[in-house]
Amino acid sequence: RATVLSAEIYERQLWRWLGWFIAANTGLCCLIGLRYLLGYEWLDSWVGILYAPAAMIGNFALLLAIGLTLTAGLAIAIWPQRRMAMAIAVLLAALVLALLMLDTIVFAERRMHLTLLVAVLFEPVTWIAAALVFAVALLFESVLAGTIWRFLAARPRAGGRLLAALLIGCWLASQVAHIWADAVGFSPVTRFTQTIPLYYPQSAKRLLARAGLVDPERVRQASLMRRGTQLEAGEL
Repeated sequence: RATVLSAEIYERQLWRWLGWFIAANTGLCCLIGLRYLLGYEWLDSWVGILYAPAAMIGNFALLLAIGLTLTAGLAIAIWPQRRMAMAIAVLLAALVLALLMLDTIVFAERRMHLTLLVAVLFEPVTWIAAALVFAVALLFESVLAGTIWRFLAARPRAGGRLLAALLIGCWLASQVAHIWADAVGFSPVTRFTQTIPLYYPQSAKRLLARAGLVDPERVRQASLMRRGTQLEAGEL
């Protein structure tokens, strides 16, 4: 029984480590993703200003949580061994950082995200540079994984639930904001969708219209007026 209990505690520690590893890599992705915000045309609306970082944090956290849970998390559930789980998580996280770095470069130059068609057009030197970035990221992620494990071993309570609530809150807030903005045609929020990669925010125009919370005709007229203002200002 003591052995079973010890195995359960060890598995719980691995899941705890994975959660913090996801959170740490969310922060790294946001640091790299600051380049997306440099090319974003900030507007005067405080809703749009708050929405952009919340959407980026929530989207990166969601993508990393899905990817690492389906790989490293599955390994923990099947065979809870620290080396195996860390090796899978480190490899995937390093690959994500390298691809994200490459995507920011493509976006800064072409205002488009990395796709298979774009990747085919790369010169060999681009792939060499990407491989070097991946190698550096792999080394960094290995150090980060060990640091997080030692950090958690020395702190039974490190505020992980609060951090998880913050990341989930960012995702929920960004989704709610986009649902509202998409329903009323509020462009300072909806125009951000194409800025970050693999971002697919929710919309519920018909549902809100059926519930009587928005007037589709008023939204259509406001959208037409807003388009006319943008054309007069020279915006595409």
